Amino acid sequence: MKLLERYGTPLISYEGSCASQFESGVNRLEFPGYFRACQYNSGRIIIGVIRTDRSQISNIPRLAVGDEKLSFTGSSTEGWQVLPTGQIFFSLLGWQFGTAGPPPHELTLSARYLGTSSMRGAQSEYRAARFLISNFLWFESDAHLKKPEPIELTVRGFRIEVNPVEDFVTLGQQLIHGRGTQPTAWVSIDSAGGPPVSLKRFVSIVEDLVCVFRLITGNEVNWYNGEALRTSTQEPVERVHQYAASAPYSNTIQFRHLRKNMKSLVPKLSLTDLTLAFFDSLGHSIDKETLRKCINQFTNAVSSTPFLESSGLIASTLMELIVSKYAAAKDRSEICPETTYTNQYLPTLKQVINSASVPRNVGEQAELYLQGAFRYTFRQKLRALRDGLRLPLSSQDISQIVETRNSYVHEGTYRSNWRDDYSFLIWAIVISLSRLCGYTGDLPTYSTNFPLEI
Repeated sequence: MKLLERYGTPLISYEGSCASQFESGVNRLEFPGYFRACQYNSGRIIIGVIRTDRSQISNIPRLAVGDEKLSFTGSSTEGWQVLPTGQIFFSLLGWQFGTAGPPPHELTLSARYLGTSSMRGAQSEYRAARFLISNFLWFESDAHLKKPEPIELTVRGFRIEVNPVEDFVTLGQQLIHGRGTQPTAWVSIDSAGGPPVSLKRFVSIVEDLVCVFRLITGNEVNWYNGEALRTSTQEPVERVHQYAASAPYSNTIQFRHLRKNMKSLVPKLSLTDLTLAFFDSLGHSIDKETLRKCINQFTNAVSSTPFLESSGLIASTLMELIVSKYAAAKDRSEICPETTYTNQYLPTLKQVINSASVPRNVGEQAELYLQGAFRYTFRQKLRALRDGLRLPLSSQDISQIVETRNSYVHEGTYRSNWRDDYSFLIWAIVISLSRLCGYTGDLPTYSTNFPLEI
């Protein structure tokens, strides 16, 4: 289908016959025809439709009234039923008026998810599934990128194995030197002898796993598609595709994974222990949804796309958010209730300022600062975070974080050495988020080397 050629070579595609229906109010337009559905390296999902019915459409509905809907079902020539799910994206004018002329009419749509099931017998529950993920690179002990050993994990009764794709080294070099987005690994999950589960359950496992991968790499690792496997033959019989928009690869952090039976001479974060901790919500200092949002914001802070001051500002804002969320969870946000402070203490403090011999503008500025004096300062809350989570931060380290944050927020620039300020802040965020996940093992020590090694 020429309509989809401009998007490049797909990772996976389906084609065959389809039926689409455009609804606007009481009006319906039927679109029987031929389709091709593709997912690309970028994560994008596109479905192209060619209407083959030669009858003319006369009941074209009016322009947008706000209740337009589009439905689609397809049957591929290879025996897959194709159904977009979640939010469906389409050009309103295209589907309303694209059929006004003679056929063939070429139209497109997209969706948040694309579900496919084999007509050879999909099941409702499975013992194994595998997922293709993007922008996850793990390195060996030397500095050269080579095809690494698989990563093996066991969490919540599931065995997980992460294997590099066949052309891992080539794609990895493209990411390191050219940024962008590429599929880099397969994640295989099986129930380890336990009861079979739905593909949706496997999706929830990989969703948590990619969140851990985002934290240890700083990259927006995502999954493209997952397929449930028939137990007897290991052939895929059900798939789900995700419109997996990812940020370009960033070199700020380099994740080095220890091979089996190897030990590090320096303190090193344990992927196994971190994964177990993240999956176990009982050990979290803040709720899991907030953790997810903080980790996703972390990938923005190390993104290669914003210029340096923007990255630093995002990182400093995230550090302050982490500190504030922890303080709120531990009831350490306020020295006293705001109403008590406003009614009992603030009037007296203002009276002291008004009676002092200071210029009017200085007094007004001081009163503004007093408005929030019932809250603990950023420095005080940062100390509470350090003490509560046992972070390896000295008083000098805390001062550096506070001064760097103040410089970004108030001056919009770095203090002196941008690399030291920025990389130290990124390291502090990594160790803080790791502890907030419930991880109690060794933490990586800070080094001025760039990229940071985790």
